[in-house]
Amino acid sequence: MNKSILVFCMFLAVRIGSVAADGEILYHTGFDSEEALAVWGRTPGWKFAAGGGRNGTGAAVLSRNAFSGPNVKMPVDNLRPGVLYRLTVWVRPELLESQDHNQNYGAFCVEYERGGKWFSGNYPLVSHRENGWKKCSLDFVLKAGADRANLVLYLRRGFRGRVFFDDLLLEEAGDPRAAILVTSPSQLTFYGDGGVLELTGTASAKGALKMLLQVEQGGHSRELSCGESEPRRFRFVLKNLLPGRLNLKMRLSDAAGNRSHASAEQTLFVRQGKESGTGFDEANRMLVRGIPFMPVGIFGGFQSVEDLRTVRRAGFNTILQYDCFNMKFGGNGKSSMDTIRKSLDAIERSGLKLIFSLKDQLPGKRAVCRRLDEADSPEKVVRLAVESLRDHPALLAWYLSDEDSRAELRQLIRLRECVSEIDPAHPTVTLTFRHEDLPVYGRSGDVLAIDDYPIRRRKGNDLSSLFRLAEAAALGGQPVWIVPQVFNWGIYKAKDREDFQQSFTFPSEAEMRAMVLAGVVYGAKGFIFYSYMDVFRRIQKYAPGSEKAEWPKVVRTVALLKQLEPYIMSRRKIEFLPVEQTGKGVVKAAVLTADDGRRAVIVIAADENASGKVGLPDGISGSRTFRFAPGAIDAVVLFEKE
Repeated sequence: MNKSILVFCMFLAVRIGSVAADGEILYHTGFDSEEALAVWGRTPGWKFAAGGGRNGTGAAVLSRNAFSGPNVKMPVDNLRPGVLYRLTVWVRPELLESQDHNQNYGAFCVEYERGGKWFSGNYPLVSHRENGWKKCSLDFVLKAGADRANLVLYLRRGFRGRVFFDDLLLEEAGDPRAAILVTSPSQLTFYGDGGVLELTGTASAKGALKMLLQVEQGGHSRELSCGESEPRRFRFVLKNLLPGRLNLKMRLSDAAGNRSHASAEQTLFVRQGKESGTGFDEANRMLVRGIPFMPVGIFGGFQSVEDLRTVRRAGFNTILQYDCFNMKFGGNGKSSMDTIRKSLDAIERSGLKLIFSLKDQLPGKRAVCRRLDEADSPEKVVRLAVESLRDHPALLAWYLSDEDSRAELRQLIRLRECVSEIDPAHPTVTLTFRHEDLPVYGRSGDVLAIDDYPIRRRKGNDLSSLFRLAEAAALGGQPVWIVPQVFNWGIYKAKDREDFQQSFTFPSEAEMRAMVLAGVVYGAKGFIFYSYMDVFRRIQKYAPGSEKAEWPKVVRTVALLKQLEPYIMSRRKIEFLPVEQTGKGVVKAAVLTADDGRRAVIVIAADENASGKVGLPDGISGSRTFRFAPGAIDAVVLFEKE
């Protein structure tokens, strides 16, 4: 453990304006003195523990007897946007007691402020089941729009006891865009004795890239390398594979192999027999039994078979139900695999597919299912569910994460590998709104779903954050699905009904259309709307009966997607068109071409100030120029004349 004699001076330098160079340490402390703790403030229960450190030196301890209390935080100024930082700290819980049997006591996090108020945060999972000292780390990028970041040491609400801290380090960690993703085979699974391994390797550095690959199986390893088959894409042909696990170690470097940009490890699986026909093709289209399938779904909170019928009548073909372990569409009774399977039977009879949620089975989740039939732990519940349902015709995919952060990536990858090893016939889906965590976050699922809900207030909304997220999602080369907003933010943010009516708004049909088509032009081939429970249930507190006006807007947006399906599910590439921006906002335009050659142009206005002139291909309209200035967020589709 390093001494922190100069910690106070280092901290002052960080606060008053220094900017760290690449790889530089911004802050370090071993909590070896009262002075080292003082820079974190005078919080009750925050004390110096002489001899409490990892090898008998000093440490910090945060204690409390109640199940709630203040946190300890230290502001850090001058973090740079677009830079990856790593916060590392050793923690040791002692005599912790949980009020609600939750395992994740928190320990440390990074929170962001804007205008002096909490804005967002990154919260890693630390379980109190692990005794003794544990080294914990969090990789993060400064949240866009934040004024300041705070390093926070804490105990989550619902816990009491003590946590010791030692050797805290904040440093730059490299290129936040550097990542390696396996994009083929689907579901991490090879069939037979070989196949094509396709990787995406991303880095901010310019110049040609090289992928170094070590393949390990059966106690033997071999090393391969290749250059880019196309920008950021790498292709290996693997032969003589044996059934079982296949461990890959990958390193992305410059063309000469001298400078490493990223490294990753991934477990794949080799099976005998024929493929299921469910997965993704080279155009990132989903295939179900070999046939292209465009998921048009909606998040749930579904409570009855009538809910399922309402969804199906609206044109949806898929649902994503959060509380899958308590579904009762097939009748009441204690939750069991039998009741769950009967619910899937009812979903199938309704003409729908199900994305089954496992998101709450991660450590520290409050809604975790701990016991189900003979399974007596969250991990065993996952294995039981996947083994029992993998043959059900209503099952479309497994939902693994719901807006988790980069901090949970290792646990998400382990969950993904567990699911794919048991069920190679159904893909895994992961979800994020954090563009700063992309593309590396895509490693947590076969499908990357993105959700940005930009229609927040009555005025000042725009689609810039959605565009930024969609652009970042496309970097990884994997299938991307989008989650369009159909809810009113007032459900979650309004202080009362008056505030709801004055400050918040429902997305207009034009805004819904624009959000969906923004996903389309960036290559999304799946659409899971959020959410049924908001439109029909949560809204009743503030605007009872509003579903009569809001649901038809959703239905018409779904109809537009169905009309565009031949263009969205085409194997041909999407091309962005030049736009002369004539307003203060942004207009985007792209041409989609169906497999049969038909074309459609999508034009999107990102905000009320957007206007532009789009140069159109021949045959789209009577003019070569299309002027678009709707005065609001909106989008239009121009079909080629027949």
